[in-house]
Amino acid sequence: MKPFAKKLAIAVVSVVLVFLIYGELPIHDNSGRVHHTGKAGVIGADSNNPGGSPGNASVSNGQWVNAGQVIWFQYTSQAIGTVTLNQDVRIMLPTGQTNLQDWTISCNLATNGGYGTGYLVPTSGWLQSGTTYSSTGGFPQGSMFVNIYALNSMPTGGGTAGCVNTLAGANIGTLLASMPTGSSYPVSFVGTTAVNASPWSIPGFTNTLTQSNPGAGVDWSSSTFGGSSGGSGGRQCIQSIFFKLVTSATVANRFPGIIFNLASGAQQVAYFPATAQTNGSTQFYSYSPGAVEAVQTVGANTYHVVPFNNGSPICFSAGTGTGTISSVTSGIQSGDQFTNISILAQTQQDNN
Repeated sequence: MKPFAKKLAIAVVSVVLVFLIYGELPIHDNSGRVHHTGKAGVIGADSNNPGGSPGNASVSNGQWVNAGQVIWFQYTSQAIGTVTLNQDVRIMLPTGQTNLQDWTISCNLATNGGYGTGYLVPTSGWLQSGTTYSSTGGFPQGSMFVNIYALNSMPTGGGTAGCVNTLAGANIGTLLASMPTGSSYPVSFVGTTAVNASPWSIPGFTNTLTQSNPGAGVDWSSSTFGGSSGGSGGRQCIQSIFFKLVTSATVANRFPGIIFNLASGAQQVAYFPATAQTNGSTQFYSYSPGAVEAVQTVGANTYHVVPFNNGSPICFSAGTGTGTISSVTSGIQSGDQFTNISILAQTQQDNN
């Protein structure tokens, strides 16, 4: 037999043997790998293509998710109140069809920590994207933090009908994306790469925290910083403190200082003005990091500018729940009155 005819005969016999053994013919893809098509013409499953998908090459089209897993959107904040949350999930099925799910809920982020909503995957496939955003206005970037998960199971009471704060360790599967957000800032997982960002990756937003006026002859004290309250929760970095002091006719020199109370008052940092305020006067005080000590009269008003902390803001970390700021006045008299108390802070919401 001639050499060419011999090689041809061997090739034909090989193809026939493969067909007899597997009941199918081999297909070579562009990568050089061999796939057995089967009678349905669908590529078999391998490590790059769980469950199999249509076509002539094993190509990933997203993050593979199994039936029974949950695409979950978890919002954390410092009790900012009720927001409208919009979600979109797209899953490519092995048949080539796309499972598209959209839902909108009203969620009361009532307490410190996280609330979430999620979709129970009915059929395994490639998760191509998961996107969420809040359409409620008034919340600057950083007011909320979003985690997008592929959970192993649905949190108690969870689903697409509302939001719950029952996410537990037993539910956790794969973290797909995490990002700070606010009103109309979308967060999305697309494709196969997780997109994660620290809650400190963007500058905080400026927040003015007004304080209640104390009684006459009494120093003022702020609400708690760094805790779970809606007004002063999160990580608060103090940029300035402003107040007005009206003194009585009683003769005395007043030096209204401020104290930063840290760790339940066990640690305190105090700052005082260098110039006294006398009786029967109305004067304004502005404490700012990096300021230069000064007393300036503008018309009928006198302003004291007082530096603190050598130019850097003092920050109260989220979750401590013990930090306060208060005034401490040397020479205060019974008729002296503090008003117009406000604290300017840079607020960053963390992921607790």
